[in-house]
Amino acid sequence: MRWTRGVAAVLGNAAGFYLVPVVALSWALGWIGAALALPTLAAGAVWGFVTHRTRSIWPALASHFAADVVILGGMWLYFVRV
Repeated sequence: MRWTRGVAAVLGNAAGFYLVPVVALSWALGWIGAALALPTLAAGAVWGFVTHRTRSIWPALASHFAADVVILGGMWLYFVRV
């Protein structure tokens, strides 16, 4: 019974992470937007698993922050410093 609650929590977290970008991207790009939002589904599952496994939100929060820094830094290098 305990593992089913963990699986439900991880899947719920993944769905929540996917919901916001899929709505915005699907509205703007149609079905291809839903496909482009799939990495957020995987990221939500990974961060949900990390939170469930460690029983703390801090490791997932720190890795989410690091991922955002890498993504935004790459965008800044690509768009600003071309």
